[in-house]
This record gives sequence, C-alpha cells and structure tokens, in this order.
Amino acid sequence: MMTCCSGPNRRRRKDARCEPSLRKAYGNLGRLPRNPTAPWNRPELQQRSRRNHADAVILPDVYVLVQAFRADTAAHALCRRWLTEVINGPGRYGMSTQVLSGVIRITTRPKVFIQPSALSEVLRFCAILLDQPHCVVVHPGASHWEIFAHLCTVADARGNLVSDAWFAALAMEWGCDWVTLDRDYARFPGLRWRLPE
Repeated sequence: MMTCCSGPNRRRRKDARCEPSLRKAYGNLGRLPRNPTAPWNRPELQQRSRRNHADAVILPDVYVLVQAFRADTAAHALCRRWLTEVINGPGRYGMSTQVLSGVIRITTRPKVFIQPSALSEVLRFCAILLDQPHCVVVHPGASHWEIFAHLCTVADARGNLVSDAWFAALAMEWGCDWVTLDRDYARFPGLRWRLPE
C-alpha cells in the first residue's frame, strides 16, 4: 500500500490529516463543419467517437485528480472514490503527462493551499497513476493542433478557455471521454465529456 496524499483542511481544520491510499492494481465528433480533410472528420476518429461510453478510454482533467489527491477539497470524496475504482478496475484509462504537471503545479503552490503538498507525495501519486498496466499515456499527435485551433475558433476561446480547448482537442484526437467537473467543456462541439461518477 502506498500513501498518496495527505494534507490539512485549507480553511476550517488546519491541523487535520488524512492518510487515504490508492491500491495499486495487479495483475461521432458531434456537429462539426463537414470538411473531409479536417482531422475531426477522418474515419478513424469518427469510429472512435461512435464507441459507447462504457467502452471508451477515459481521460481525467487536472482538477479531478487534484480533488482526488487532496483531502481538503470540496469534491474529494467523489473524485477519490471514482479514481480508486478506475485504478483498481479492469478497463483501460488514459493519462496525460500535461495533466499531471498541472496537478503538481497546483497541489504544491502555497497560494492555493495553506499547507501545500510535498513534492515527493505528488510525484508518488502520479507514479501510481502511470505505472498501472491498463494506463494509456496520451500525447498530442499529428492532428492535435488542427483540432485545437478549430475548437478555439468555434468556442471563441480566450484566456483560461484556451487551455481547456487544448485538453479537449487531446481527448478528441484520441477518442477519449474527458472526465471533468468543469461544465465549460460543453462549449466544445464534438467533445464527449462526463462527470466523475
């Protein structure tokens, strides 16, 4: 067993500690403009898109993992339970190293948490997620930039929404279901997204 998170309550119980652990497991892109040469209209991506949600590879966003890691966050119980089921389940799941870098950035930042997480704890948490045999590491491919630029255009993405478009494009390119608590992702046509339930 590996302890993968501990931390104080940000506001109400500064001295509280938790020691939850994740057991290591053993053993249609929507109504996008029709452009035959566009990556979101390519047959292989459309085939991925038509898969049932139960069969699709899931890809969690930064804040789902932050909430699962930090016991002093509002949706910790929900996200922790969901992530534990994913890690210990039989189905494949996706993991973006860009997402994990965001988890490290947020959880170790004093401006976000009164007592930020130790770097070693967050890195251990990330290692557990990456080391599972059913984990698929997801990187931007040849079509990512074109999908990203398209999403920025159709959603009129500015500021923070640009990074959301980047991750939405990553999930779409790989045919993943994007797991998030942020309903702003509904602004991206063709993205399949769901809550961590």
